[in-house]
Amino acid sequence: MEMTTIPYMDEECGGVRGCVREAGNRRHEELCEGRLGAGGVRGCVREGWRRGGSSKIRDRPAPGIGVKYITRNRPVTSTGQGIPAQGVYKDNIDMKKKKTNIMLAGDGMGQTIVTGNRNFMQGWTTFRTPTVAVSGKGFIARDMTFRNTAGPETHQAVALRVDSDQSAFYRCSMEGHQDTLYAHSLRQFYRECNIYGTIDFIFGNGAAVLQNCKIFTRVPLPQQKSSPEGWLEWYGDFALSTLWYGEYRNYGPGASLSWAGQLAGIITLSGNAATAAFFTVGQFIDGSSWLPNTGVKFTAGLSN
Repeated sequence: MEMTTIPYMDEECGGVRGCVREAGNRRHEELCEGRLGAGGVRGCVREGWRRGGSSKIRDRPAPGIGVKYITRNRPVTSTGQGIPAQGVYKDNIDMKKKKTNIMLAGDGMGQTIVTGNRNFMQGWTTFRTPTVAVSGKGFIARDMTFRNTAGPETHQAVALRVDSDQSAFYRCSMEGHQDTLYAHSLRQFYRECNIYGTIDFIFGNGAAVLQNCKIFTRVPLPQQKSSPEGWLEWYGDFALSTLWYGEYRNYGPGASLSWAGQLAGIITLSGNAATAAFFTVGQFIDGSSWLPNTGVKFTAGLSN
């Protein structure tokens, strides 16, 4: 895949806010008024929209060209390939459905950090609180941290919301308290990622597979509680009659299923590999058909 790199910044570049480098012998479709940028940049894309600390990327790549969008509220310090140096990016980024095949590539977890603090107590709905939200098909992020610094007392505060089909996250960290990772919808894959939170911090209606990931439960507020079993009733007996909670060959401290008989919907799949296989990358998200093109490692079936 050819790769166009677009640093998107507050500082003007040739009279507009964003610049696009030439990708091979192909140039971006939407050059603005023929302006040429500085510093070897071949053309400028149309100005993006910024208001109240939010950024929406509005330009569109040429057909068949993947695009890296980097958003921050200070000028980007670039390497030779236009990829920014490590740092903390304070912003709220919303990449809409028409922005497909976008890739964010950082310098590593804890090195390239996108951070915000939107939360329910400020008047935002859960859907609007994310520090980063991605909707366009084929989104990829690697070596990044997505963080929401709103404290546990602020209720819902999403670090990352994903409703991007065939999206992949590799060596990324999602950090927050309540509702950290909102796997909103469609097919998603997470590999070697870290997820931190207190309440409901991995949730949504997406078909998501987390592979070789680490999940960290943070210390809750004094009036809250956590459970070593890995689950708690949400609100009395609400929805317990339709619960389905499957387990397959867990091991290590806390992996005992002596408590499993407490609820009818908790299912042990250790002796039923066929049912467990339904939730693998190959079957559940049809990952073998699209993940190879992302360059992200994956195991298609059950591990030994």
